[in-house]
Amino acid sequence: MRFQTLKIENGNGYNITAGLAAGSEIIPQIQDLFHTRLPHIDFGLAHFDRTAGVVRLIGTDDELMRTASLGAGHVTVIDFFILVIHKKAERDVLQFIRELSSIRAIHISTCNTIEMIIADNDGQQDIVGMVDDYATDNLQPSETGSEKGLSLRERISGLKHRLVSDFFVNLKIM
Repeated sequence: MRFQTLKIENGNGYNITAGLAAGSEIIPQIQDLFHTRLPHIDFGLAHFDRTAGVVRLIGTDDELMRTASLGAGHVTVIDFFILVIHKKAERDVLQFIRELSSIRAIHISTCNTIEMIIADNDGQQDIVGMVDDYATDNLQPSETGSEKGLSLRERISGLKHRLVSDFFVNLKIM
């Protein structure tokens, strides 16, 4: 078994939602959602259809579709999807996405760069985790402890990076 990482750069600050769907039902459901309930929001969706062995792309904006395809094109996890929308629309969309019957899991929804940790066992892939590549330059030093001056989001981000680093350092494959 091998572990690899895949980084999806998000320099434009788009909102990226990634997860697992129940088969190719996600495509007509997403199309219906954006055409009927959210027609004012542009989107790009990439879905890996393992049965056909292809990445299916749909959307209303070429750049959003290109960004979505960057991640889904390298991951052969069954029914993996990446949905990309403009940041300003994120609050409207995520609740609607959660309500779709084809959504099995949402791994991450962020406006930052994502790093996916993928386990590969002779061509069979699965997602071990995703890291929100959030970093800040606004650290506030504290006299009472190294983390007391940090916001909750900064502490959680630092913890996620330490956990991922410790995971790979301590990983021993038999």
